[in-house]
Amino acid sequence: MLAVMGASTAAVAAEPKESPSQGGPWQAMARSDIQFIVEWAKKQHILAVYPDPARFDALLKTAQARAASDIPRIQSYSGYRHALNHFVSTFEDEHVYLSLNLVQKNLQWPGFLSIYVGGQYRTVAGNGTVADGLVISACDGKPLNAWVDELAPYEASLPKLESTRWNLASSIFRDVQSPFFKRPSSCTIDGKDVKLQWTPIDGTVFAQKRAALMGDAELIDRIEPFGKDGAWIMLQNIMPHTPAEVDALRSVIAQLPSLRSKKIIVVDERNNHGGPYEWFMAFLRGLYGAPYTDYYARARLRISAVYRATPEILEAFGGPPETFKPEPITMPPDGTTFDPDNRLLAGAVARHESVLRSSANKENIAKPASAPPSLVHAKVVVLTGYACGSACIGLVDEMKLIPGVTQAGVETFIDSRTGTPLGADLPSGNGKVSVPVMTRDGRQRGDNEPNVPDVVYHGNIEDTEAVKAWVRKTFEEAR
Repeated sequence: MLAVMGASTAAVAAEPKESPSQGGPWQAMARSDIQFIVEWAKKQHILAVYPDPARFDALLKTAQARAASDIPRIQSYSGYRHALNHFVSTFEDEHVYLSLNLVQKNLQWPGFLSIYVGGQYRTVAGNGTVADGLVISACDGKPLNAWVDELAPYEASLPKLESTRWNLASSIFRDVQSPFFKRPSSCTIDGKDVKLQWTPIDGTVFAQKRAALMGDAELIDRIEPFGKDGAWIMLQNIMPHTPAEVDALRSVIAQLPSLRSKKIIVVDERNNHGGPYEWFMAFLRGLYGAPYTDYYARARLRISAVYRATPEILEAFGGPPETFKPEPITMPPDGTTFDPDNRLLAGAVARHESVLRSSANKENIAKPASAPPSLVHAKVVVLTGYACGSACIGLVDEMKLIPGVTQAGVETFIDSRTGTPLGADLPSGNGKVSVPVMTRDGRQRGDNEPNVPDVVYHGNIEDTEAVKAWVRKTFEEAR
């Protein structure tokens, strides 16, 4: 089966003129787009047919009621975006998402952004009106966590999560003039009451400032020396797209046996956004050897995959057997590939069956009769960040089943048991919507449950040099 991912390209666009007597073009676009999302979800979302269609239908009605209440308040792009996000957030599933290709040009800010570090919100990237690094404890009498929880549904995020606090910390101080979220007027900063001075800022400039704080995946995986006798593995891309990315990942895997006798191996997954399981299992087998990996790393093998069966999904997965188009990049095998040419899926579609179901351990990987000895003598640390998502979380699931592995850093992102989003263009032309076409029965980690580190880092997880110093002190020097 092929993974289908949504994609987006951001562009700055001027907002159309309003026509209040008609409710405005943004209201019309919201109605049209939301109706399309409803129909697309009914046709393609796995939960619309399995395991509880009645529950999904009730959820869809709740989302529609939200939209009916929100749409009359829309007067601009910001209201349109927030209303659509509010609609999709009803599903509480990061695999239901929008990829809008517009960026709001005219924003306001108070002269600083905020970053979530060690359970606190601190000023950062300011223009000098407020010093960097000061703790923001509350705004308008509310703690910052409450502000984030209030904003989260309008940014298609889940409240009360560490990763949401990290992602939305700066959005509290970005005024998009939304009818659904009002900016704070004053904040307690460094113990003092500070009246915020909101001034214009270009949306692209704000996005650049925020992006510099958030970090991003390094697409070229590599191994670097670390400490006295260690290795730091930058494994932040397990979905390579270019020959250079493929070569880099294969090179990392090929070098892994030579690292087994190091004192410490750090697997840096902080900004890994996921990818096919085959790549991360090849990584584990390269490090630990196949018998040891197949004995311990079996989280994915407990899963029975259930796929929605529709003509659109079949086409997105490469088409029927007679015209099947395989992935352009050959991945290392992880046991037997389930339905490698879509023969089973095509049959289910032809018979008008709603789903195609695999058995657990569809990979047919046998468990050795007894635990093999470990080939790895190094201390192994898997380093996670708030952006470790999708299959990155699955890799952590597998690694934490291996004796001696320690997860360090901060909580991962979250996902539900669904997966493999299928995207479609919105009728407005403003972007895409994606919905999941499969679910994973038998997955032990619950829906929207992050992997929590054994050892927590209380600094800025995106400050690589500071993180390395902390890892060295915590793990290397302690040995």
